[in-house]
Amino acid sequence: MRYFRFFLHAAAAVLIVHAGAGAAINVVTTTPDLAEFVRAVGGDQVEVYSINRGDRDPHYVEVRPSYMLKVRQADILFKIGMELDLWIDGIIDGSRNSELRVIDCSERIVPLEVPGFKADARHGDLHRFGNPHYWLDPDNVPFIIETITQALDEFDPEHATMYAENASAYLDALHKHREAWAPYLEQVRDKKIIFYHNTWPYFTKFAGLVAVEHVEPKPGIPPSPGHLRHLLETIDAGHIEIIAVEPYFDLKVPRMLAEKTGAKVVVVCPSVGGAPGVDSYAAMIEHNLRVLAGGTL
Repeated sequence: MRYFRFFLHAAAAVLIVHAGAGAAINVVTTTPDLAEFVRAVGGDQVEVYSINRGDRDPHYVEVRPSYMLKVRQADILFKIGMELDLWIDGIIDGSRNSELRVIDCSERIVPLEVPGFKADARHGDLHRFGNPHYWLDPDNVPFIIETITQALDEFDPEHATMYAENASAYLDALHKHREAWAPYLEQVRDKKIIFYHNTWPYFTKFAGLVAVEHVEPKPGIPPSPGHLRHLLETIDAGHIEIIAVEPYFDLKVPRMLAEKTGAKVVVVCPSVGGAPGVDSYAAMIEHNLRVLAGGTL
């Protein structure tokens, strides 16, 4: 612990010198998607570090001293919110950064699946404020970008015009990708899918997909033998062709279901970096549409 405290104090000293030299804004994000958005708006005025990776479950991140050091040096932290990244609270507390600005990027989002009952352990990992995977709908990106732009403006008003121009340019570029997505959107419209986890309501809304069932009977709860029988019957009765799985879940159960029914298992990415070549938000959306349209792993 004495060793860790030494590094915290050393990091603080470096930060003071760095800030005095007119350095870039130090930003930490909880996910790589938010990191992309912040880099797009902030340009060379920001240095951005994402704690989680695209191939790791955003619900569960180990609290490490190295993450606390990153947050100790940060000016602004952007999080998903809606109880997705609750793990960040322990990292913030451990950083002892009293000057840190914490920005919840869900503040302008209209949430889906807000429970009309008390969300407790009986319902699995259900989120009280609605499903938190809102960034998977490209129509929500302008709201996220607006929140990020406002936060950067308030911290660094000198570059407000640049931030606004960068935000507009990014959104324009993202909109142009819809032309490339259009053939896939035609193919997936009204297509019935079984997803592993309830990650996808915002994406299915955008793409016109139908989430028939989930491998998890409730969020975070492994399937029972009875639920597996129900899934097999549902796949056969509904002629469902695809079982979609996030990259950090075990493929054993989905592959068993596929072997017994003839359905195909595909890996869908909830974040940038979730698969090889998925190196941007636009690439992530296109990857997911392509594999759901074509049914290939």
